[in-house]
Amino acid sequence: MAGSYEHLRRNRDSYGGVDTSLCENMGDAIEAMVHMYWMIQILADSDTARIRKASRQSIEIEAGRAVPPQAVK
Repeated sequence: MAGSYEHLRRNRDSYGGVDTSLCENMGDAIEAMVHMYWMIQILADSDTARIRKASRQSIEIEAGRAVPPQAVK
């Protein structure tokens, strides 16, 4: 699974801990997106309110208006 979350996380020195160069084509991007979608559903226990809150928080982090949580080492 070339486009998995773990594949993208191999280089922790890149933007946001994600090495986007490892996502080489649209197939990899789709695989990574599907993998992360299911991870979100599992972690949030499919709670749509929690997922919406996390989505809003991630937008704030990406825009530089919030500090990202510490990465797991």
